[in-house]
Amino acid sequence: MSDEFPLVIIGAGAGGVSAAEAAREAGFTGRMLLLTHEDRLPYKRTKISKSLVERPERDAFALHDAEWYASNEITLMTERRASFIDTERAVVRLVDGTEVRYRSLILAVGAEAIDPLDDANLSVPVHFPYDFASVERLTKEIRAREESGGAVRVGILGGGVVALELLDQFSKMGVRATLMTRSGRLMGRELDDHAHDLLFRSLEQNDVEIYRGVRLNYASSRHDRIRLSFHDSSRDYFDVLVAAGGSTPRISLARDSGLHVDTGVLVNSALQTNDERIFACGDCSEHPEGRITHLWRDAVRQGCVAGGNAVRLLHGQELEPYRYIPFRLKCEVFGHYYYSIGEPEPKSMYHAGFEKHVFVDSVRYVAAFTIANELSGVVMVDDRDREEEYTTAVVERWTLDRFREQLQLRSDRRGS
Repeated sequence: MSDEFPLVIIGAGAGGVSAAEAAREAGFTGRMLLLTHEDRLPYKRTKISKSLVERPERDAFALHDAEWYASNEITLMTERRASFIDTERAVVRLVDGTEVRYRSLILAVGAEAIDPLDDANLSVPVHFPYDFASVERLTKEIRAREESGGAVRVGILGGGVVALELLDQFSKMGVRATLMTRSGRLMGRELDDHAHDLLFRSLEQNDVEIYRGVRLNYASSRHDRIRLSFHDSSRDYFDVLVAAGGSTPRISLARDSGLHVDTGVLVNSALQTNDERIFACGDCSEHPEGRITHLWRDAVRQGCVAGGNAVRLLHGQELEPYRYIPFRLKCEVFGHYYYSIGEPEPKSMYHAGFEKHVFVDSVRYVAAFTIANELSGVVMVDDRDREEEYTTAVVERWTLDRFREQLQLRSDRRGS
């Protein structure tokens, strides 16, 4: 069985849905197919690790209701996976054997969880909390174990935003959790040393158990518990194991279909792959400068460009380039607010004219990173009310003097 859609979008996360929106806004009136392997309406993924306590309804975070897809004449297929893209025939083959013909195709398949047990000798039950259904299963198992008899101990492998948000949620649920990080750093890609230390001290003050710089050697299940053995010969036992050590671009479909890949699916400035009819956007794509996004808002913006360009391609029009602008990342745990945008350490340090300026008072910490006296990045702790000003300052590349005066930053410890 086969069908034809002039525009096919594989993936219904931030990039996929925004691509569909952009295509309709660009005047595309033809048939459009949106494929997702998940079992529900497309939703805002960044909310799921913040909401275990509330136990939200199935479609609580839906980006649109079912009527929106129907009224915009977008065919949404859930629980459907693409197995191969026949680029010569312009056909997407689904796992069930169905073939879909396309004239333009957008890959918005996102990223997949990194499995920290790949190097361990045995597989054990692990939760990967990067989609709604997985978080539901995680919550269900914890509740079931509590109801069957006592305290539950959770091990979290990872030290990034998702791991920290889950840790915060577990604490609110009254569940004991241990954080285990291989690098020894928390939010290592986003925070400078001092902000990291503030975060670490906050966790310690809240009696969080943290193993830093651990490397797994062996994992096994014993008596309905999970035993982890580490390279230093130590071991520990957990009832539930969560792998929140980050993600990597999902490239297998593109690679197996003959598209060019490296860490991500390689695209040009217009988000085209090496096949001009196929675009890639969001977390799966790798840009000409080697950049890969990890942020929801960036994926949304890329989807807008990819959707518009797919329509322009169909209409024989000139494509528009995607131009990167910084987007902020935020994390709120144990009552403190951590914010990062642009190029904080260490990336900015490799530019000529790099400087770091630190501002500290009784209620907040701010590190401003400049290149030739223009802002390239900011790390901030506990100044949430002025988050938008920090974002604007980096996007517009304010001078240091303007930044200091407008944000009322008085103490300056350069390079601290």
